[in-house]
Amino acid sequence: MSSSGYAPSVTATSASVVDTVGLVTGFWVYPVPRLAIAVKTNSVIIRWPEDKGLLHLESSHQLGPNAPWQVVTTVPVTSYGIDTVTLPLAPGSEATYFRLVGRATASAEPPPLW
Repeated sequence: MSSSGYAPSVTATSASVVDTVGLVTGFWVYPVPRLAIAVKTNSVIIRWPEDKGLLHLESSHQLGPNAPWQVVTTVPVTSYGIDTVTLPLAPGSEATYFRLVGRATASAEPPPLW
């Protein structure tokens, strides 16, 4: 028996997609970790605490409710409990915003802690 809820917006106050199988017996809530972003020479380095596959990185050149967010396809490298993505930075490129988004799961067991 399991239930999962998912809210695609970082400003949501409730889940917009709910999947329930059987009697719901527990809920697990984990805070979204903060991103650390640094610019080095011709690249941008994005780090966050290892998340065991619960989150994925997205980017957009705009902010707002209709911003077109895209999944960053670069696979994070994990070292000493930190996930790191390094992306190329072209001179004169437009501003880019990043966020971590949770993956919806339907598991009877709590997801692993990071």
